[in-house]
Amino acid sequence: MDSNFGFNSAEHQAAFHEARRLTQRGGANAPICGARTRAGTVCQNLPIREGKGRCLHHAGPKAAREHRARTYQDFLSGKISAGDWSRAEARRAANRLGWEWKRDPWTPGSTIDLGEEEGRLRADLRGRGVDVDALPPAVADWLRWRFRRTQIDRRDERGWMRVLSQHLSARINQAAERPAVTANVLAGRTWTADTEAGSKRRRADQPRAPKVERGKGYLRRGRPRTQPPEADEADELMRVYREHRTIVAPMMSACPREEDRQLVLRALRDYLDNPNDMRAVSCWVELVRRLRPT
Repeated sequence: MDSNFGFNSAEHQAAFHEARRLTQRGGANAPICGARTRAGTVCQNLPIREGKGRCLHHAGPKAAREHRARTYQDFLSGKISAGDWSRAEARRAANRLGWEWKRDPWTPGSTIDLGEEEGRLRADLRGRGVDVDALPPAVADWLRWRFRRTQIDRRDERGWMRVLSQHLSARINQAAERPAVTANVLAGRTWTADTEAGSKRRRADQPRAPKVERGKGYLRRGRPRTQPPEADEADELMRVYREHRTIVAPMMSACPREEDRQLVLRALRDYLDNPNDMRAVSCWVELVRRLRPT
């Protein structure tokens, strides 16, 4: 059997064997990422050292930045070749451009170069009334990838026709129209010196605002407090006790614990603050029924 069976070219065969070597590194007992994919399967990629058992795709941005820094140091020290480093950087640039295209499909750039096949792509699209240069860069890049998949790596005329008749128009409509760059837009982005007498730069300097004197605890985050919240609540409960001592004193004497006495004062405080609150009213009535001596 021919060793090149199933491969379109020697480059295609070499890329396949290189990918197989990377995925089969370590044999059957090699560790895998194990993250759950969108298809419901388990990710089979190799984990990176910084990813806590996850691959570069599922490790998160912090682990990805640490992985890139370590890879760069390995490149400087000669542990990895310049070709491996260039391929990794090209992959990062393509991923970054993909994220930019999600926000703006008209961002210039490309992630694939068809080389000699570019002319065949343009001729095919020109015969169908499609101008590649007029398409959004994100759509043109996606179209080049589909052309390589259906016309270069393998011959799939039905899939290529499906791309042109169904998916291409949907992606063009989703990308909307090219943003117009007019003179007004450029003027809004360009700073011009203001020579009028009323310019802000020609006015007299305004006096500074007085310095705020902060209380205790100003080094802590949030609004500084001069007293802890427990002290404020204790003072408030003592005020309630002094003002309604004849009512709460018999009830508090029937409570065996300090927490129960504070509960009585809190219930009375909530009832006095909002007499229309049915929850506060029912809580206070229940305490009176249980603790008030008959």
